[in-house]
Amino acid sequence: MGLGLPALRQPLVPFGAAASMVHPASGYLISQILRKSDPVAKSILEGLDSGGAEAAVASGNATLWPRAQRRVWELYGFGLEALVDMNAIAIARFFDSFFQLPLEAWSGFLAGTLGPSELGVVMTRLFRTLPASVRWHLVRSSLSDGAAPLARSFLQSGLT
Repeated sequence: MGLGLPALRQPLVPFGAAASMVHPASGYLISQILRKSDPVAKSILEGLDSGGAEAAVASGNATLWPRAQRRVWELYGFGLEALVDMNAIAIARFFDSFFQLPLEAWSGFLAGTLGPSELGVVMTRLFRTLPASVRWHLVRSSLSDGAAPLARSFLQSGLT
């Protein structure tokens, strides 16, 4: 958990933990692997058919980590960093609010199946329901030096 995303242009298609497929917020890995294995394998085969090994690698990497999914993972990474910096009381308050969200919101968040705009809606909805002390912690975290990935994710994915 907490590893950066794989480089976009590399001579191989990493998979599993080597491809940072461990969900930054939940630690789930198997669901990501099962969801991605068939589409990635098909895109590699199509790349081999159309342009050889280089095309296969490029196609596999593009299918594994499309731009929107990279943005989502960066947002999850921001959330993980903010949580790690919270004390036990703030974490308990955070999760009390998190699990008050509708089932489809928190289960989609934990499963990693939300797109960028859906994730933005869930994060905004959660932020609004958090106690003031937890919201303040998140605001401070977003204004710290580590906020650049969060700002970049929002600006590049159109979540603003």
